[in-house]
Order: sequence, then C-alpha cells, then structure tokens
Amino acid sequence: MQAIYQDQDRNLWIGTDEGLNRYNPDSEGFAHFQNDPNNTNSLSHNSVRVIYQDSKGALWIGTDDGLNKLEPGSERFIHFKKGANDSTGLISSDESIRQMVQEAADDGLWVTTTLYLMRSIADQAADLEGVLTAMPEVKYVHPGVFDTKKWGPGENYYADVGSRPWWPEYLAAQEKMVPALNDSGGLLMSGTDASLAVVVPGFSLHNELETMADVGLSPYDVLRTSTYNPALYHGELQEFGTVETGKRADLVLLEGNPLEDIANTQEIAGVMVRGRYYTRADLDLMLEAVAKDYEAVKSTQAIVRIAFPIVVILLLVALVWFIVRRRKANQVSS
Repeated sequence: MQAIYQDQDRNLWIGTDEGLNRYNPDSEGFAHFQNDPNNTNSLSHNSVRVIYQDSKGALWIGTDDGLNKLEPGSERFIHFKKGANDSTGLISSDESIRQMVQEAADDGLWVTTTLYLMRSIADQAADLEGVLTAMPEVKYVHPGVFDTKKWGPGENYYADVGSRPWWPEYLAAQEKMVPALNDSGGLLMSGTDASLAVVVPGFSLHNELETMADVGLSPYDVLRTSTYNPALYHGELQEFGTVETGKRADLVLLEGNPLEDIANTQEIAGVMVRGRYYTRADLDLMLEAVAKDYEAVKSTQAIVRIAFPIVVILLLVALVWFIVRRRKANQVSS
C-alpha cells in the first residue's frame, strides 16, 4: 500500500503498486482499477503514489507515469502526462503545463511546492560530499535521521536520481509549474519534505521561500504560502495567518523587510510563540543545545560501533573457555 484516502462520500481509496482500489463502506464492495494498454481512459500506471480530492469532488491520482483525474461518478481517467513525441516521459510542454495548472486552479486543488528539494537533487548527484560540507545546519539533524533517511554517500537515493538523463527536464517542468499555478489563481503552500536528504527542518523552509522567489513568485506571494494560505487550508483564518488583534501571537521579528528581499526571512531578531518572546540569543542557545545533544549521540554511536565487535569477540572467547573447562571437568569426573 502506497497511498490511502477517504473521499467526501466515505469511499476508501487505496493506492498500491498493482493499481487503485475503492472500498464502498455502504455496499462493502471493492472496485479495482488498473492500466489497460487498449483503453486510453484507464489508469495511466499501476503504481499509485498520491490520492487527493479537490473542492469539486474530483479525485487526483499521482502515478509513476503521470497524473490522473477522475470526475465524480465517472470511471474514466483523464491523463496529464507526456505527449506522444516526448521521449522523457514528463509533463514538460508549455501547453500541457498550462492545461494542468488551470484544471488544478479551477478545481481548488492545493499544491505544496518542494522546489528546493528538486533543485538539490542534481547537486547531490554532482557532489554529495560537497553539498553536505557546505551545510552548517547539518549539525541540527539527528544522527538517527541522517542514517535512516540515507543522507550520506553510498546510500543516498537522490545521488542516483539526479544523474538520470531526464532529471534536468523534470526539474525545469517543476519550476515552470509553480509560477504558472500562482498566476492561474492556484492554491499554493510552501513544503519541503523535511528530513529527506539535505532537507533540514526549519532551515529548509527558508531555502524553499528563496527558491520560489527565484522561479518568479513575488515576495508577497511567497510569504502567503507560509502564512495566509496554510490558515486558509485549515479553515482557521480567524486564528492565524495574518497579524491582527485577537489572533494567535505567533510572530517572527525580522531585521529586514522580506517584501524587498525574501532572504530577509533568515534575518531573525526574535520569535514570539503563543505570546512568549524569544530573543535571538535565546534561539541561539536552543540551537547550540540541539547541536551538542546530537554530537553526543554521534559520539555514543561511534563508541558502540567500536566496542560492539570487541564485546562480541570477548563473549565468544569466554564461551569457548567455558566449554573447554566443562569438557575437562567431565573428563576428570569420568
């Protein structure tokens, strides 16, 4: 199972690597959808990664070969994928991008961006060690996350993905899509896929904001993706999303105006969380404590890696010694 989603009619949609399944709780019946090469309205690919329903009730299904749209009450899939002459297998033409973003905007589909991660993948493929060395914020990543998410050389998944011949065109399509969505009235939220390789929680959000500005969004629109729009998505504009009397006192005080330069979001003078103010010095102390804790974890891991085989060898020696002594004792007694 790769994705699961419950729609407005309580149907449960389950995406697998063998197709899409729908469970109707009223009839207790299942329907199964797969790709059929002889049916242009079938699912575009059997590996289903993402399922989402827009404000008009249409389902959007992301697969390993393009995006599918399923209108309410229909079992005919509309495809958004490569053209017949596009050898890369990507949504890359201006017309296909325009069509898809307009559909998404018209249907009220929310989209998160993750452009910084997309750009970093090519860099990871070119020089992963150089990328990691140039990131001082890596010290704020827990060693367990670094290892399990395979950030390092030899294990890093993106180092392979970014070297594939189709990656540059895929990245170019992503960078066209985000400003096109914004210009079409699409609903955007900043997203980073934090904790994936080289995506450090917190720090990566600032990277994402700068990347959005770099592909053409105005600083104002970029800021909305992390403030007003998330509140709108959650239906809590009365609580947060803008600075107004009566709303949550969750604020970031900056040294420079981000409307003039989005990079000023990193010039943090202080943060107020639920009415409590933290100075820059307070924030630096928190970061220092995190870095020290994680460095201690790394040191402990290093000691364990060295000590564990030694302990195992000593235990084996002790076991052999015990067995030999028992045998000798048995021989003496007999």
